[in-house]
Amino acid sequence: MTLYRHNAETIETTVVDFGFVDQKGRKVGYRCIFQKITMTALPADARSGYCLRDGLNPEHFQVTTSPTRNGEGYGPAFNRFAANTLEECKAVAAKRTEAARKSNLKKFGGAQ
Repeated sequence: MTLYRHNAETIETTVVDFGFVDQKGRKVGYRCIFQKITMTALPADARSGYCLRDGLNPEHFQVTTSPTRNGEGYGPAFNRFAANTLEECKAVAAKRTEAARKSNLKKFGGAQ
């Protein structure tokens, strides 16, 4: 099994404000961090490193999504998704952002 060194370059960050607040009056939103990942093979005798998931190219993209309050990261919750194209990552990010908006709208009732 080949092990890899993982290098991540952030190419875009988006923060969406859902337009309503939580019970403490903080703006509720969601953040998406898009990164280009470059995996470099390590020597055969390397004892630690990253594995490359089936179907991913050594150069691929990743999006990390997380909730925000007042535009800042909130809580320990985050999700990562990796794909060979930035477009796939953006589609997943849009889907997760909309799901988070709907979930938070139910939770906080969209109160201002």
